[in-house]
Amino acid sequence: MRKSTVVSLNKLRIFDILFRNRLLLILYFMFAIGILLGVISFKNSDVSANISEKLFSFYISKRISGNFISIMFSSAVISFLALIASFLLGASVMGIVVSPLFVSFLGFIYGEITAYIYSSYALNGIAFNAIVFIPSTAVLLISLIIACKYSVNFSLCIARLTFSNCISRNLYEEFKTYCRSYFVISAFIILSALLDALLSKILFKFFDF
Repeated sequence: MRKSTVVSLNKLRIFDILFRNRLLLILYFMFAIGILLGVISFKNSDVSANISEKLFSFYISKRISGNFISIMFSSAVISFLALIASFLLGASVMGIVVSPLFVSFLGFIYGEITAYIYSSYALNGIAFNAIVFIPSTAVLLISLIIACKYSVNFSLCIARLTFSNCISRNLYEEFKTYCRSYFVISAFIILSALLDALLSKILFKFFDF
């Protein structure tokens, strides 16, 4: 009896956690859909294949020719541009719809590039993905997905407060919280750039592209 009660309580806790994080789960699902579409697009479109090749060539060139600081700076600039885009989307009602689509777009690009690496470099590409590309991009992409969650929430707040009598005060407080959240995420973006530069300088010499 007690065992069944414990199991039931654990299930309730799991369902409660999933329910409270339902928006984040939806965004991860949108990201997964984007990856799938990116892989399909790469396999069935010469245009997508060419874009993937150019993106990866750009990625490689910046890391082969650059030093640690330049790699970190280049990675941080691109990452912060994506973060700024997410922030601006959340500052309008459009973010409710566009932010999830932005997550799918990130997944689409990621899917195309990884499909190109696997198809062009076989086992070498699998090893490169596992120890160089995925670790740094995972930190970046998770950070951006969480950022998009805050963007959707703030967009919903704007939509709700549009019909409220105390818009300015409540929206100001929500905006401060929104900015603080993005400030914390910025630290992880920097960590991602640091990890990218570190792995590139240490491990790139083992791969031939």
